[in-house]
Amino acid sequence: MTTADKGTSTGSAGGSWRSFLFVLALLLVPSLFFVTAQSVWVDEGSSAWFASHARGLNPAQFSGLAAVPEMPLFHILLTGWVRLFGDSERALRAINIPFAALFLGSILALCRFGRERLWWLPAVPFAFFPLLTYYVNECRPYAALLAVSTAAGCALLLYARTGERWLPWACCFCGLLAFAMHMLGGLAVAALVLFVLLDSDLRQGWKKWLAPVLVVLPGYVATGLYYMWVARKSILISRDYSVNPDTPGNIASTWKNVAFFLYEALGFSGLGPPRNTLRLHAGADSFHGYFWIMLLGAAATIAMCVCFAKAGRSVGSAPESTRLLACCGTGLIALFLVSQKLHFGFFGRHGMALVGLLCCALVLAMRDVGAPLRYTVVALLMVVWGISSARLLFLYPYTKDDARSALQAARLQGLPILWNAGDRDVAYYGGFDAGGYGSRIFDVAPSTATSHWRRLTALHMLPDMPNEQAALIASRLEPGNYVIVKGKADVFDPNGYWTAAMKGWQPQLLNSLNGFDVWRVTVPPR
Repeated sequence: MTTADKGTSTGSAGGSWRSFLFVLALLLVPSLFFVTAQSVWVDEGSSAWFASHARGLNPAQFSGLAAVPEMPLFHILLTGWVRLFGDSERALRAINIPFAALFLGSILALCRFGRERLWWLPAVPFAFFPLLTYYVNECRPYAALLAVSTAAGCALLLYARTGERWLPWACCFCGLLAFAMHMLGGLAVAALVLFVLLDSDLRQGWKKWLAPVLVVLPGYVATGLYYMWVARKSILISRDYSVNPDTPGNIASTWKNVAFFLYEALGFSGLGPPRNTLRLHAGADSFHGYFWIMLLGAAATIAMCVCFAKAGRSVGSAPESTRLLACCGTGLIALFLVSQKLHFGFFGRHGMALVGLLCCALVLAMRDVGAPLRYTVVALLMVVWGISSARLLFLYPYTKDDARSALQAARLQGLPILWNAGDRDVAYYGGFDAGGYGSRIFDVAPSTATSHWRRLTALHMLPDMPNEQAALIASRLEPGNYVIVKGKADVFDPNGYWTAAMKGWQPQLLNSLNGFDVWRVTVPPR
């Protein structure tokens, strides 16, 4: 049976486009609600900096932590967005609202092809999907990558059911957008190609794919060549990157990174310990006190597994949901192998292209099971994902690293400030390096009107250097009282020199904030 035949026999119960748009608007409400004005953290500060100080696309500008050349399309979009809407916290995050609409619209489009009266019901939990709500609240490309990879998967799956000629074009174009949005968007393209190869009907209809593939192929080649150039420039995190090797994100991936990817993809991010706690102390001890809420998440996970198993039994041969799940598993293995080869630790966001396809697989599985199980899964996911999203965005320990509060707490002391943490996040709130030890790029005026990036607070940056050079910087500090802000992840003090130096400076902890500790210290006479 061809794809066109399958589409004719199934039909659509989704009603008019007016009802579709009405349901989509309702599903978007949580995403609008979750756009907050939380402090911009260091990765966002990096993106906001290059968007506000656009000087072309020279990757040599994008060095250090949170380098951005591996996400070219998003930063082109962000640069234009900042010129139109400014660079406030909410304006930066609001760029993700159209992508949230694309993600939810793609999920809803998959739901339309069924005979149930409540055809839209399987899409409802995704309005509270933690990886959507959390990354809608961040000016990085991960919500966009989730959206365009989901749209590519949706187009392919709808083509398998209807055979409409425009869908291969949509699939190829969205795949290219995913690849250009982030280097790891290529995982979605590879998984979808594997899905086509495993489906005999799709293989037989290869002629319909010939024109769109030939049209977008130059874009794939150009993007791939750009990424090769970036890799050769050694801008991506490499073996020689100077960070604390005990921090999980800074070492080659292990099975713990795979487990953490699944932990985030299944929606546990806001149920268990805060993610920084897990990154630095990945072990069972970190989960003490979270048993009952984690049990609720486990119940939802078991229900999803049962849904996939029941869907496989109800269709005879391997259903689309099972094949797509297998392709995503293959993509995850590829991500693991690449991360080991390039020596970096991946998390849920790095596999976001696969997460979008996993969401498509879950929708297909819910479509193929009976109503009682479908309603059970939907109810559990709404409760679990809703709780997880709310905790992620409104309980302080789960919110983003709080550079804004750390700088404010340091200012209140009325003392010279030593800053051993990220630079672009504090620069966003007006901090600048008065000592001349760190980066001087923040002396460059932004290319567009902005209320941020103003030189308001003088800092003495304590950069990452070998112990001898750090000791020289310390020797230049005038004796007396200071306030020092240290990043908690230890990626800003890989040699531990500044931690050791503080022990001789009579440290007193003033504030412990998300991502930062604020201390009062006394530098002794030389």
